[in-house]
Amino acid sequence: MSAEATRPPHSKSADPGEVKSDLYSSADIVVLPTKAKFFGLVIAAALSHGISVVTTRNAPRSGLSDHRCGRWLDLETEALDRTLVEATALQRSALRDMGERGWSWMESDFGWQSVDEKIMSNYESVASGSAPPDARRLD
Repeated sequence: MSAEATRPPHSKSADPGEVKSDLYSSADIVVLPTKAKFFGLVIAAALSHGISVVTTRNAPRSGLSDHRCGRWLDLETEALDRTLVEATALQRSALRDMGERGWSWMESDFGWQSVDEKIMSNYESVASGSAPPDARRLD
């Protein structure tokens, strides 16, 4: 499929990365119910675009609730239905606020500066012969 065929109406780009970015930016919320356990790149990408997320507990993003940037719920039809009704009833400004909190979370925990600090801390531990810092869990 060509980029032209998948381009959102407001996108002028033929670059697939820009088209994907435009698609995220045009969303109010990303919904990802899943049975599979995975790293959750779709969730991280949505949050990095400032879009709130609804996903199920199989996805490793318990921080959605902690950071008030989405919902992390059991994979049950009733829970998903209830959450979607609640989310679609929210004002767009509330969804934008949730998305901004998600962007802040991604930047503080997974942005270049944070990653650089973690890598340097590990290198310093190895160089000094001390135990490396505890591994950080993503969920």
